This record gives sequence, C-alpha cells and structure tokens, in this order.
Amino acid sequence: MDLTDEAVSRPRLKIYIDLANYLVNKIKKIKVVYKVHPSESVSIYNKLLDKKIILLKNANISESILKAKFVIHDYCTT
Repeated sequence: MDLTDEAVSRPRLKIYIDLANYLVNKIKKIKVVYKVHPSESVSIYNKLLDKKIILLKNANISESILKAKFVIHDYCTT
C-alpha cells in the first residue's frame, strides 16, 4: 500500500492533513504544529505534510498547547 493510499483509506487522517496544509499556506503568519500519535509512524506525515509544518512525535504536547492560539484535535487523550 502506498502512503498516499493509506491516508485516503483513513478519511479523517486525510481531512487533518489537508487542513494543516491549507492553514500553513493560507495564513502566512502562523506556525502549524502537527502531533503524531505515539503509536504511528511519521513516514506518512513526512510525505504528505507541507515542509513548513512542525512535526512532533514523542514530544510532550502540553507546552505547545499552552502557547497555542488555536488547537484542533480529534479527542485523543495521549
């Protein structure tokens, strides 16, 4: 399975990737941080996310959330 196929087979994942790419390119003065679930591989995100997006894998997200103006999430508790 191609990485793009994996994203398409997970519609919510595709929506979040598309949203992150849209935001980072449409609103030039914002920083977009994308937190990968600890059990997921970053390879799909490296391929599909715009290079301007900051990708976090094993970082503690709490500090980033506290500094954020907006948070978009999918009810994940990890």
